[in-house]
Amino acid sequence: MATYAKDQEFNNIRWGTMMPIPVMVGGEILEVRARGNISIIVEEPTKIQTQIDNPEDFEAGMRSYFSACVNEAIGELSQSALNIEQFLSISENTKNLFKSKFDYKLSEIGLKVKSLVIEAIENI
Repeated sequence: MATYAKDQEFNNIRWGTMMPIPVMVGGEILEVRARGNISIIVEEPTKIQTQIDNPEDFEAGMRSYFSACVNEAIGELSQSALNIEQFLSISENTKNLFKSKFDYKLSEIGLKVKSLVIEAIENI
């Protein structure tokens, strides 16, 4: 069985919403998709090993974690946005919000965000 190593990196993993997320912004209902990529560092190998047994399955195993992070970030972003343009823009605040959601969720399973890129937040 393969194992994880401390400081092992998983780079340029694609993330995105599987389905559009319905949100209300400025009195309008939107169906939103977001996508980007992330690089992750293993901080505590034993924690991640209990969640995703085989490092070869890492990307597939992380999809539910990524989805939860994006859903939480989109929900919080929709509550603070004054209008649709502000909601869809990828500001420094948006980047920080997404990173904090990913950092928090991934730290629970022994991982740390090395880098996070938001390529798009779009109303479909």
